[in-house]
Amino acid sequence: MALVGISIFECIEKFKKYCLQTKNWKVYENTDLIRASNKLHQFVWVNHLNQYTFEAMIRNPTCATKQGCSYRIRNIDFIAFVLPQTPSGEILNYFEEISDVPERVALYDLSHLLRKESVCTKLNKTKSQVFSEFEKFLTKCYGTRFEPISFLEFINP
Repeated sequence: MALVGISIFECIEKFKKYCLQTKNWKVYENTDLIRASNKLHQFVWVNHLNQYTFEAMIRNPTCATKQGCSYRIRNIDFIAFVLPQTPSGEILNYFEEISDVPERVALYDLSHLLRKESVCTKLNKTKSQVFSEFEKFLTKCYGTRFEPISFLEFINP
């Protein structure tokens, strides 16, 4: 199956539905949060990720979730940025320069899938079981193959 005409939003929604049906994970309504093994995993999908937003989100990884009639602020353990384009060189540099970022943050560039190509790029050094399952889901459902995002194209542009 190819990702013809599917959006990143639809992809994440299908993955959340898959998790509800096949995993013993809590999938939060109205947000892209999944709790697995007492850890919160957040999917962030944006058309363009600027460096300031990226840095702010990983410096203060929190999210509001609805609990009954009120909201609760929760700390996020893992964040995956799912993008329709390759992240900028500044974001990739920040990703590598700050020591704990690669342990908590994953970057997925799905631009190739949106162009009906099966190879996508990623930076995922986390130990997130949810993100690993997301990669398996994309491979199984859409025939996606992942390669690491190359830093070489961003060195001395």
